[in-house]
Amino acid sequence: MSALLPLLADLREQRTFAFEEPWRLSSRSLGLAVPIVRKEYGPRGYVLLEELPGGVEVRDSGSIRRLIARSGVEKPVFIRGGLVMKGETQPRAVRFSVVILPGEEKAIEALCVDEARPIRTMARMAPARDVPARVLKELVKGDQAGVWREVRTLQMEVVPRYAKPMGEMIFPRHRARERARGRAREERRVSTRRFRVIGPEIMHFRLRLRPSITTDLLRISEALEEARKDIRDVIERFPLLKDQVGVVILDAKGVYAMELFDHPDSWSAIAKNAGRKFAEVLAEQAEFGVFKPDKEGIMEAIRAFLDKLAACDEEVVFKNRLSQTAVLRGEGVQGEYTVLEGSVIHLMAMRSEEERPHRPPEEEAPF
Repeated sequence: MSALLPLLADLREQRTFAFEEPWRLSSRSLGLAVPIVRKEYGPRGYVLLEELPGGVEVRDSGSIRRLIARSGVEKPVFIRGGLVMKGETQPRAVRFSVVILPGEEKAIEALCVDEARPIRTMARMAPARDVPARVLKELVKGDQAGVWREVRTLQMEVVPRYAKPMGEMIFPRHRARERARGRAREERRVSTRRFRVIGPEIMHFRLRLRPSITTDLLRISEALEEARKDIRDVIERFPLLKDQVGVVILDAKGVYAMELFDHPDSWSAIAKNAGRKFAEVLAEQAEFGVFKPDKEGIMEAIRAFLDKLAACDEEVVFKNRLSQTAVLRGEGVQGEYTVLEGSVIHLMAMRSEEERPHRPPEEEAPF
């Protein structure tokens, strides 16, 4: 916490950081994004995994909760918590951020985001996209069942709500293949309400709105973007300013999340993924445009959030000779931060909702 407290004080007083004008998708939007810029910064002492395709070899360890990363680059490589790794094996989401030093091999804790796909030991993996914010909260807890539950909720509550009944959604990269092969595909009956998706296997299926649906987060996320124009608009228009290093996301309850780097190059490398991560919150709209952002009220909410972070308990969950990552837990907040050579390079924090009672899944119905 000794490294985090000066950063939080800087943010509160806006000494080297500054909160810019809030952005929202439309006048009816209930979600806001407040860009954070940095007025003073030095050279960056690391790179992000996404910036070095093939620079770090990530493989499946054969264990559901562990990946193996080996660095072949000359700088420390930062791998963010919430990043989904995919390959010819079961896709996983990195649980918390890690720094891989030059020539180092490290185990990375991860959770499964597609429970139906089998594990292939030592299969190569590459970064895909960030998990949605609702799933990230369960990642921080390390709750595999919670991750699967949130993915199913996303599938049941979000995708069918915006899909065209009996309609067809084709992922863009498969449109040409689908046209070539035609539309005659075997369908599998699951329920009376249908939601057909054509994905990597070019398969039509009917979605049953039950808790026992197989989880496939990457496909669901792509389907959500395809189904909702407002989600696509958020991703396309998500703010990216000169010297921006992060963002604060607010909704009707106050601060929903904050993500921050120490350098603009890091933020620009992941800004599009950040837009995807928070798109569901920023796309929520009221029926009428009756809410107008109040800058002072927004800053009051941000300062209260920073104060909660300063009072958090922390637990170091990753450490090597130059870096460490600590998980934060406090009253109404949770998150993580990573320190490299004594300086905070990344902070990710979210509002912590009250635990909802969990109802066991219904018994599997025959079909």
